[in-house]
Amino acid sequence: MQLYNKLSAEERRELIRAAGKERLTISFYQYHQIGNPQLFRDHLFLHWHPMDVLGRIYVAHEGINAQLSVPGDRFEEFKSFVDSIDF
Repeated sequence: MQLYNKLSAEERRELIRAAGKERLTISFYQYHQIGNPQLFRDHLFLHWHPMDVLGRIYVAHEGINAQLSVPGDRFEEFKSFVDSIDF
């Protein structure tokens, strides 16, 4: 399984339009020491991809910065997952 998004911005817009679902735009950051940013990023991708989360996430040793679009009907699931991360 590829662990990255290969869609262009236009392709993502078309997916969102065609789905016809309400989506929420979410931006957040959290400063925290992350020992292995690549492993953490892959962990997030594996959990968020099935939820149809789209957007950009930047993970570095000093923390995380994300600008995401989440389907409205998956928001509680998304929030529960984010809240479960032990920062």
